[in-house]
This record gives sequence, structure tokens and C-alpha cells, in this order.
Amino acid sequence: MIFLDESGVSLLPVVRRTWAPRGKTPVITHHFNWKRLSITSVSRLPAPGARFAALEQRRGRMVGVRWQKAIDPEAWQNVVLEAGAAVRSLHLPPVVAAPEWPLDHERLSDLRVRWPRETRPAYDGRVLLPLRRAIGRHVRLELAHIPQPVSSVVLIEVVNGNRAHRVAIDLHDLSSFRDVELVRSCLVYFKMQHRIGGYSIPHVVPGGVLFDKGTIYWYLPYLRRLRDRKAFSCDVCGRFGLRFNAELRRRTVETLSTQQRFAFRGGLRRVPRPSFLKEIARSRVCIDLPGQGDAFSFRTIDYLAVGACIVGTRPKNELPAPLIDRVHMAFTRDDQSDLIDLCEYYIENEDAREQMVTATRRFFDRYLHADSLAAYYLHTCLARLAETE
Repeated sequence: MIFLDESGVSLLPVVRRTWAPRGKTPVITHHFNWKRLSITSVSRLPAPGARFAALEQRRGRMVGVRWQKAIDPEAWQNVVLEAGAAVRSLHLPPVVAAPEWPLDHERLSDLRVRWPRETRPAYDGRVLLPLRRAIGRHVRLELAHIPQPVSSVVLIEVVNGNRAHRVAIDLHDLSSFRDVELVRSCLVYFKMQHRIGGYSIPHVVPGGVLFDKGTIYWYLPYLRRLRDRKAFSCDVCGRFGLRFNAELRRRTVETLSTQQRFAFRGGLRRVPRPSFLKEIARSRVCIDLPGQGDAFSFRTIDYLAVGACIVGTRPKNELPAPLIDRVHMAFTRDDQSDLIDLCEYYIENEDAREQMVTATRRFFDRYLHADSLAAYYLHTCLARLAETE
């Protein structure tokens, strides 16, 4: 598969040449004149280890050409699948958030949010990008150099008048704290893996769970339309890695694979995420298991976003609103002795299954969509500021 694209405003491209010792890849540096820049780029699904030429940019300026290793074929497959789903979503109405938290826009006009330019690790910054953009639609938001002393805890500042208040977003996979003193120093501490029952520190609140970079919003309309067609390819699906909760996952997959009452697809082999999302949309029932410790996994949020009939273990952490048994998810017993019976019930009972699909989508749109989480974060900060005034 080859993708060819040409762009430019001139038929007089700049040609640069250089010499280099054998075995050493040269980097050609040149400050291009945009009026004379003409580029033709070719991308393809390459063989592992292949190399390709790429323009190097620094601060938005083209400064040279560098030979790079090709992207992993699986990553290319993700790009192609995501692009295809995004194109299919173009003619469909977007998924719109329906936040449950009212916002006082008069008070918001007095607020500013300072967001860190860099996070530890950088991955956290990508995960929070949809939230940052959504918050920026309500208040003035500026990027700043804010120290980030604790890994996986992103510190932002909410500025009210001339006073800056520290607010934390904890993306750590466990429900415990990494730095209690940091928790106490914050105006609000949003804990994504928030323990049911809460903590002794009152300003620690559930933080929800976000997607990596939020690309799912591009093609979520297509996935929901695919689910609404009810063109099911299997009765039950469930895919899990063995990095976390390996024993539970092996036991669950073995139970589902050896039973003879319905068709199961999945197992302990991962597939590209776009393929997994389509698998969700084409399954009657989806199996959910916790991630590291008792953490919610991205899988859970994927199920809620697409709209799935979910059967899984009872979560020990909580989201900004509670997941209700037999409404948003059918919880199994602790020993999973009723797992097969629950799956069979929802396979055969279409009304109950579709009611859960509707409820999971409504839950996502109200409480977990990036726009809804932005309203929740700002509403919580305003309430906390009112308490401290």
C-alpha cells in the first residue's frame, strides 16, 4: 500500500548535496525559502527495519532531511484503520457531550488556567490533551513552565485574581498516593483511580479516565453506527494482555474458551486498537476485567464510549458517577461462578442488552467525554474556591 502526496508553491525545488564517511548518515541542513519549497512525499507499509527519508522540523521550520527507521508495521496498520474509520465518520453527526455539571460563566471569566509545557512522563501530557483543549474552550488557558515533582501526577495552576492555586491530576494506575504532602497542598486533587469510599483528605475527588490523545473522537460516530446495525460477528468478545492480573485473565479466558454455550472471540493475544474497537461494535457482549491492581483500564472506557453490553468484575475504584449493576455493567460474583450464565442471559435477552448499550453511551457522554470532564473539573474547582474564600 502506497500513499503519495505533493505540496508546494513553486516548480523550482532547492537541491542540496553533501559528502559523508561511509556508514555515517549525513544530516543536510538548509533554511528553505517557503516560496521555493516543493515537496513530494511517499509513504508505504514498509518491511521491518526499512528506512525512509523524512523532513526534519525545528520550531516549525524545515531545516534538513534525515534518514529514519520505518514505523513499525503494526503502527502503520493502526494509522490506516483509524484513518478509514475517521473518513466513514465524516458524514455522521459527531458524538456530543451532555455534561451534568453546570458552569457559572461569569465566575469563569475571572479564572485563568496555567498548564505545564512538559509532564513526567511525556505520555501523560498526550493523554490529557483532549481535556486541556476542552478546558481552554471555557477559560483562558496558557502554557507555562510548571515544576512536576512527582511522576504521573500532572500539576496545573488555577489563577483566581492574583492568586494561583495548585491543582493535581493523578494518572497513577494504583489507588494509593505517591506523595501525601503534595496531595494536602492542592486546592483539588483529581485522582483517576479513585478508591470507592474515598480518602481522609476531602479535596481528593474522582478524576475520570481519558483516552490516549483522544483520537477515538474522530471515529466514534462510525463505531456507534456499526454497533447500531447489529451485524454481530460473535456472541462474546474479550481480549487481555498478561502484564497485569495475569492469573485472573488466564482463568477467565480459559473459562470462556472451553464452554460450549456461545461463540467466544478473543483471548490473550492483542490486536491493533482500531480492530479491537470494531470487535466491540460487532459483539453482543463484552467482557471487562481490571487493569493494574484494581484500576479501570482503557478497555472499560472503550466499552462505554462505543456502547456495549458489559459483563465483568465489580470495580473497586470509582468514576465521577457510579457504575450501576445491571444498568451500566453486569457484575459477576467474586469467584466468577455466574460469568457464563450472565453472558448467556444477555445474548438471549435483546431488550436487556440494548438497554445497557443505551445506558453505557449515556454514561460516557455525561461523565467521561472530554467536554464533560472539563465541565466537571471547572465546576469542582469553582466550588472549592467558594469554600476557601
